[in-house]
Amino acid sequence: MEKIVRWYDQDPQMSAFMVLLESLSREVQCEIAVDIMLNVPKIIGADLDDYVNEMGNFNPKNYSRWYDYNPTLHSAIEAMKQLNTEQRHILISYISDIILRNINSVGKGNGNE
Repeated sequence: MEKIVRWYDQDPQMSAFMVLLESLSREVQCEIAVDIMLNVPKIIGADLDDYVNEMGNFNPKNYSRWYDYNPTLHSAIEAMKQLNTEQRHILISYISDIILRNINSVGKGNGNE
């Protein structure tokens, strides 16, 4: 029987990002999700308003993954899913400052406890 691999587990960088994202507080997840939604249109050359409207059509109530319970995060993950590997790596570099800031705050006891 063939093992089903999640799309983000096919790339070690994305897999690590998703594990980290899941471990963060809901507030930080939302902050990162907004950053993702603001940066994806830049990476693919899309109009921000049109892109946000299109992503709003995804209905996370149809799924039961950990990120589906947060509509903002769900939309951001779905947006990332549409990118190719190179675009995802560019996105991660764009949002790395917010990720690092929150990793540091978790390490100091100010994060998801």
